[in-house]
Amino acid sequence: MSKELRQIQDNLEAIKKVSNDQEMLEFWSARDLMPVLGYLTWRQFSDAIARAKESCKISGQSIDNHFLRASEFLPTPAKTPEGRPRENYFLTRHACYLIAQNGDSRKPQIADMYKQSGDKFPTETQDHKYLGRLQRSYPIHPEVFDRLYEDWSTLDKFQRTRGVLQY
Repeated sequence: MSKELRQIQDNLEAIKKVSNDQEMLEFWSARDLMPVLGYLTWRQFSDAIARAKESCKISGQSIDNHFLRASEFLPTPAKTPEGRPRENYFLTRHACYLIAQNGDSRKPQIADMYKQSGDKFPTETQDHKYLGRLQRSYPIHPEVFDRLYEDWSTLDKFQRTRGVLQY
């Protein structure tokens, strides 16, 4: 395991929270996870969360079981005692994985995850050239381009549309 991937795992354990009830459930705050995955702004990170939620839905799992919407209140000047609300999510371990999997592959933290987790990703991800493919095709996964190329190549008029699939 690479030093970078081990660092991400250590950071995940460091930001893990445990509920105070009898079940002692573990969860993560999306706001805490954001810098671990290399995101600087909530706007960019919320896009990754939206893609992860869609992935969760497509896989037939309940989004509400993995992504619990939460609000925090930031302190404000004395004139407004209730504070300013800030969006957040409480996440399961699976939700953290989905966010990393659907995150910006140009970020070194996420690219390293693809390279180091060979048993969870296609074998092509172990090749250093795969990072270049991910970066060139972002935000669309390069496997989508491969599938389209294979499907469209069976069409009679494919020679006229070949340039559509360049990335």
